[in-house]
Amino acid sequence: MLMEVTFTDGNTYEYFGVNKILFNKFVNSKSINNFGKRNIFNSFLYRKSKKAAVTVY
Repeated sequence: MLMEVTFTDGNTYEYFGVNKILFNKFVNSKSINNFGKRNIFNSFLYRKSKKAAVTVY
C-alpha cells in the first residue's frame, strides 16, 4: 500500500498506507490536487523519494 506521486515541480513523494479504494478515488477525482490535499497529503506518512532534476544550460 505505497502510493508514489510526482508533482509538477518534478519532486516525487511516497505515501505509505494508502489503500486501493482511496487510491482509485484519488486518480478518478475531478481535481486530483484538491482531493489529495483533503484526503492524502497531510493524512499519511510520507517521504521524499526523488528530487526534481536540475537542467543546466
